[in-house]
Amino acid sequence: MAEKLHGILTVGGIPTREYPFYSGNYAVTPSFEEQVLSSKNKILLNDVQVAAITVTRTTNSADGITVTIGG
Repeated sequence: MAEKLHGILTVGGIPTREYPFYSGNYAVTPSFEEQVLSSKNKILLNDVQVAAITVTRTTNSADGITVTIGG
């Protein structure tokens, strides 16, 4: 079982209140459905990285460009 971490946030060296550390995912893959990272009122140790959505562009028979998002 993973050990739970906790910390105290300080502003100008003065403790404000105790906040738990965020223990969720730091790498997120975009989707068309809403995703919530439960990070409110938690201390994050790293940046959250959101992957880019794949976009491809190809010419089509009507002399236009077809854009495919995802997949």
